[in-house]
Amino acid sequence: MIPSRKHAIFCFAVLAFALGSNADYDEDEIETEPIDRSYEAQLLVRKVIAEDVLVEFSNITVTYGIFNTGGSAAFSVDLTDASWGDLYEVVEGEASQSWTRIAAGASVNHTIIVKPKYAGPLMNQPAKVTYLPTSDTDEPQVVGSSLPVGKVLSSAEKYMKMALQVGKYLTLGFVRTEGEWKVFGSLSAVLFALFMGNTMALKGKAWHKDRQSRIAMEALGVSDESK
Repeated sequence: MIPSRKHAIFCFAVLAFALGSNADYDEDEIETEPIDRSYEAQLLVRKVIAEDVLVEFSNITVTYGIFNTGGSAAFSVDLTDASWGDLYEVVEGEASQSWTRIAAGASVNHTIIVKPKYAGPLMNQPAKVTYLPTSDTDEPQVVGSSLPVGKVLSSAEKYMKMALQVGKYLTLGFVRTEGEWKVFGSLSAVLFALFMGNTMALKGKAWHKDRQSRIAMEALGVSDESK
């Protein structure tokens, strides 16, 4: 018996539904649970510069702070910072440090002193810390530090900044920046020039008037008793 067309379409629909259900089932089967890392060490790294004003050929104090926020101690912790190359002189301390173990919830600090040999934007990069998150693993984790930003001033810029601070207090805070001082200086120069010009004009006018008076008196044969 040859199946009817409707029967064939029905069988095809049942087969397609079965295959689709099987595919959905397989997709659900391969879903994985998220990895629980709460029992591992989790390190946060900060890199902080103590000085507010950075000046060429002057010491800069750099402190690295490592905080273990995880649920386990961190092992074989190594800190390295490749920032301090030819542009800096390391005055005190080392740009690398190691710790055998940092307990959960604990923190450690490391401080060095460097001296920039240039003026311009602060050239540095994040410090790198590698560590083992548990005692039974040999796969290290890598984390970078925060990145300080700033500018290294030249000696001339340092004294300019100091002068601006003094000027800020002298003007009661009305003139604070270098640009404002330039405007203030320009206006002061214009006002001074106008004042001196007006003074010279008045003196010239008085001298001219006095001279004309003397000439008139001489013409009349009257002596100037004020001499």
